[in-house]
Amino acid sequence: MVYIYSIVVIFIVLAIMLLACAIWVKRAKNQKYGKEIFSFLIFSLLPLLGNLLITASTNYKICLLGYYVYMIGTNFMFYSITIFFATVFSTMTPFSKRLVMAIVILDSASLLANPIFGHVFSIIPVTLNGIRIYYALVSHTWHYVHLVLSYLLFFNMFMILVRGTIKTPRIYCERYIIIIVCLTITAIWETTYIFQNIPVDIAMIGYSICAILIFYFILIYKPLFFIGLINRKVLESSPSAYVFFDKEEIGFFANESARKMFNLNNQNLAGSFKAISSMINTDFTGKTSPVTLKSSRIDKQGETHYYKYSFFPLLDEKKRFLGSYIKAIDYTNEEAENQKQIYLSHHDPLTGLYNRNYFIEKTKQILAGNDKLYYIVVLDVKDFKLINDTFGYDAGNALIADIAEKIRAGKIQYPCYGRLGGDNFVFLATDKNIMEKFADNKDPDNFTVKNNPTYPIIAHYGIFKIEDRNVSIDFMIDRALMAISKIKNNYNQIFSFYEDTLREDKIWEQKVTGMLGNAIKEKQIVPYLQPQINSKGEVVGAEVLVRWNLPSEGILPPAKFIPVLERNGLITKIDLYIWEEAFKIMHKWQNENKKDISISVNISPKDFYFTDIYGTFTGLSQKYDVPPSKIHLEITETVVMTNLEYNLNILHSLQNEGFLIEIDDFGSGYSSLNTLKDIPLNVLKIDMLFLCKTANLEKANIILNTIIDLAHRLNIPTVTEGIETKEQLDMLIKMGGNIFQGYYFSKPICLEEFEQKFLNNNRLF
Repeated sequence: MVYIYSIVVIFIVLAIMLLACAIWVKRAKNQKYGKEIFSFLIFSLLPLLGNLLITASTNYKICLLGYYVYMIGTNFMFYSITIFFATVFSTMTPFSKRLVMAIVILDSASLLANPIFGHVFSIIPVTLNGIRIYYALVSHTWHYVHLVLSYLLFFNMFMILVRGTIKTPRIYCERYIIIIVCLTITAIWETTYIFQNIPVDIAMIGYSICAILIFYFILIYKPLFFIGLINRKVLESSPSAYVFFDKEEIGFFANESARKMFNLNNQNLAGSFKAISSMINTDFTGKTSPVTLKSSRIDKQGETHYYKYSFFPLLDEKKRFLGSYIKAIDYTNEEAENQKQIYLSHHDPLTGLYNRNYFIEKTKQILAGNDKLYYIVVLDVKDFKLINDTFGYDAGNALIADIAEKIRAGKIQYPCYGRLGGDNFVFLATDKNIMEKFADNKDPDNFTVKNNPTYPIIAHYGIFKIEDRNVSIDFMIDRALMAISKIKNNYNQIFSFYEDTLREDKIWEQKVTGMLGNAIKEKQIVPYLQPQINSKGEVVGAEVLVRWNLPSEGILPPAKFIPVLERNGLITKIDLYIWEEAFKIMHKWQNENKKDISISVNISPKDFYFTDIYGTFTGLSQKYDVPPSKIHLEITETVVMTNLEYNLNILHSLQNEGFLIEIDDFGSGYSSLNTLKDIPLNVLKIDMLFLCKTANLEKANIILNTIIDLAHRLNIPTVTEGIETKEQLDMLIKMGGNIFQGYYFSKPICLEEFEQKFLNNNRLF
């Protein structure tokens, strides 16, 4: 009885294990062969359950059911394991799979027909050890057919497994060899049961164990031999050095890199722990946490090598020390590249001198270290671009390199020097340096163009005296460059000191920049108007000009702040503000039924880059309900000739909306007939300065007369500005001028004064 109960317990345990494995496979996603293994586990469960019924029960019907479940389940178990191995090794054709399935179905159908025909088997009660009844199988003819088919299915599956194992790489064979051994033992076990009439069949224990092994080896187990081989190959091919030690600090493995780096071999590997510790001057004994350090060594050839060493203890899950390994990396090449990058980040690649950023950094360090008087000196080669154009860039680079070498090896030793870029060099100089170099202004530099020693090379120096060390070095360099601009065309003077007036200009520029936002907000920026008069003496328009009513200084003229804002790009802010003020004025005049005149506003070149001119003017026209024809847009010829196609498209769009385009200052610059031919203009403004800038008034008058006549022929009205005398006015009327503007009529005045003086008078002359 104990034997039977033991078998039953084993069957139950195995059934639970098979079911657990099947559930694991089902819940695990993206498992290769998961579907096939799940089927095999489920079908392996059937004959096991059948055997459990046969063994555990003494009821005839239950035992009979157990035999059916056992035999049919065995068929499907062999089929599922055959399909699994065929899938793994890709050895069965679709026809072969269908043939095996047909055999399984036919044999199972034969078994299911046994209750009717009794052709396969029957069962009879027998007594085990005189104690317990057990229903034993009695074979009929077709039972032997069933056995033959079962053996054929087993043999087919077994041969697929053997052939696949032979073709599989050796490192993967261990899993299949174990399964082959287990199946072989089980087959022998099953055969012994059949031919020796052993009363209780326990061979299903073997098949169940095989099923569990297949589950484990295919989905869980990773071949140790494979892992060991891969690890060894990875370590051997690694450029890093690895040496492994056991818990007694005895070395047992070193890869090729380690053997070369630490001069290890089979004889000295075991004792290498102390040798390596001594080599890197660090004792790792007793260390239970990783340690990393760097060092350098000089080899036999005198070259320095840089190494990074890392010590790693190996601990188990309970933090018990198992051993350790040392990893070493030779990062000499990386260090050399790093040093090269550091050098390039600090030095100019052509000359080897400090670059601008590092010169500034070193200069800050020197200035912070003492209170001596220093100067920033900038060297500029006169007409260097001409040298490049004449002799080529190679000659220009050779000249720059020659200048750098003479600076480096010169008799004057500057505390710090470098190259700003191009043909500009920079020095931090002491009083003594300045006296040695510039005391008598008779020490021209002996720089020459390679292979052209007679070509004159002139170097100019700008000098900035450092008085306020809180000022940025960049600012000092810019001021030194500004000093050079004063002597740029002077062949006799080679140096120039930065003057306070230039500094004051810079301070004013910063002040203007800082105050602009608040000035617009508080309406310190004020529109002034200058009238435009026709030949009948009638006011027909006004040009809006800008003034800055600064509380601390009064009304500022445009020359005081407009150039500053033009340079730094802030002119756009004022233009946007003045444009809107012009529309407000026109809106006010329309509502008050004032005289029907137009207003002209100026557009700066930078407005085309930083604002949406078209969108702004059309938007203001709609916002203030002002017809576009009442707004004249004054531009200079230079505005259009820069980015010609883009700017012309904007002007055409504005003109199509009804705005009138005026070309300002025609005749005062480099005007060309292309201006009249290509630009969409409605009004031509002529500057009377055209007459003032020449001693030959007769020629100037002829040209002026021709311009006015040409404008008439093109059906373009003219506005002549800069009228200061009655004689000029009479002459221009005689020439056919249309509209006039200038101090003869009025200087630019505020809105209230303009309205009082000009909008209430019908004629001025």
